[in-house]
Amino acid sequence: MLTYALLSLARKWRKLVSLVVIYALTVALFASAVFFADAIRKQAKHVLADLPELWVQQLAGGRLVPLKNNLLDSLRSIKGIKSLHGRIWGYWFDSATGAVFTIVAADSTLGGLPQTSAIRSVVLDTGKILIGSGLAQVRHISTGDFLSITDLGTGTFQFQIADQLPVETSLLSRDLIVMHPRDARQVLQYAANEITDLAVRVHNPEEIANIGKKISRLFPNLRVVAKSQLIATYEALFGWRGSLIMYGGLFALLAFLVLAWERASGYSREDRLELGVLKACGWQVEEVLQLKIIEGWLISFIATALGIILAWLHVFFADSYFIKPLMAGWSVLYPSFYLTPYVQFSSLLFIAILSIVPYIIATLVPAWKSAITDPAEIVQG
Repeated sequence: MLTYALLSLARKWRKLVSLVVIYALTVALFASAVFFADAIRKQAKHVLADLPELWVQQLAGGRLVPLKNNLLDSLRSIKGIKSLHGRIWGYWFDSATGAVFTIVAADSTLGGLPQTSAIRSVVLDTGKILIGSGLAQVRHISTGDFLSITDLGTGTFQFQIADQLPVETSLLSRDLIVMHPRDARQVLQYAANEITDLAVRVHNPEEIANIGKKISRLFPNLRVVAKSQLIATYEALFGWRGSLIMYGGLFALLAFLVLAWERASGYSREDRLELGVLKACGWQVEEVLQLKIIEGWLISFIATALGIILAWLHVFFADSYFIKPLMAGWSVLYPSFYLTPYVQFSSLLFIAILSIVPYIIATLVPAWKSAITDPAEIVQG
């Protein structure tokens, strides 16, 4: 039966080429969104894995305001807290490029930013900075050059670029400027006893929620953010954007299946004649349906496999050229990153089920109508 199905498809290969190509491209669009969403969520979890479990911030009028250093002494009395670390960071608008960059004190990265041995060896004295690849690109500057930064007041500071942050950390560091804590305080206009927020590490991961509640009860004016909430925000962000493209791909796939249904419903005389001859030769209805199931499975499997391969190449080797602007968003300083190949088996199964099963059903019903028709009527036209 399989041999006959292959020979039958080989005789009609010219008609099937266009069908398989359109089918594969439709699957590739849908699969690209699935692969991108899976990979970006995986990479976000990996990048954020080393961050502290809790962040403590103070809000005023719905905006972030500096904390006082004496808060650290107040929180050390809470059991279960492993360490406390005050961070200094803020934003700088570069009027020359129209981009917004993030300034971070060198002692505030907290291991959340992977650094190569070359970066670790740099002694970041006052007056020197590390920059991300985005700033180097838009300003056309490199190691050894100087950068002028204007603070929130009227002061202007000159910094020499000590080195660039590694390209592999571009997902986090593309818009980053790392400087000495003393310089960060001056540029961001922080007093000696002020910090931007507070990073909290805990001994027992099971106690994260309880410690967060204790901090909220002791200081109702503070906002406590858990790392799990940050990861969930990233997943939700890329989840709804990915859903837009997946729904678009799904609608395109459904439209293609409707087209396949209409095409199959209008069996050509050659196809009906083939079924009539098979019935006249003694084939039963079940055998005719089995033949069409095998043919439909072969076509849909080849097209789906080709579509998955195209989606894999598109996302992980062509940098998601067609869907990345929709998935990653837009900004003056566009985020540049490359995804590590990662696909869940459940995603492959999901794509295969949505692609293969409906096509087989779409081609099976017309075949059944022809199979139950008297072969004499079919042969006589």
